[in-house]
Amino acid sequence: ISQSYRLGIDTNRQHILSLRSRWALGSRYRVLLQPGALTNYLGETNQDSITFNLQGADPASVGLLRLRIVDLDTTQTYLAKLINDANDALADEFTIARDSVYETTFERLPAATYRVELITDTNRNGRYDGTDWLLRRQPEEVRIFTLEALRANWELDAEISLETE
Repeated sequence: ISQSYRLGIDTNRQHILSLRSRWALGSRYRVLLQPGALTNYLGETNQDSITFNLQGADPASVGLLRLRIVDLDTTQTYLAKLINDANDALADEFTIARDSVYETTFERLPAATYRVELITDTNRNGRYDGTDWLLRRQPEEVRIFTLEALRANWELDAEISLETE
């Protein structure tokens, strides 16, 4: 059975290939990559088929996180990322602009302790910029907020306030 999917390269770790789909929880999948489907940085492609198996997580082992970020400066643009305790970014980086309150929901997350990394994107280029000694520019501000632990089969409502930091 074929299924729609989204394939992409992690923007921060370009050696990581991300395969996203609406996996049915508890179901098993077989992924087949045909010869020539992947190309490395040297221009070499895979010569053989690559097959691997996946399984959707058991519904009792995942949870739901409703995240609310308040007291945002409406004149600023922010880049936000949800990161687990293994230091893996679990969702695509998302941009927050012209909002004082931002709300989003992450479904089917494994039970873990998560944190939110929030970058003030001062120059609005969509990525973190460190110190630039030649232009005498300070690095963009990065704030990290650790959330309450998400438990299996639970829903967690988390609120981050930038004023109470």
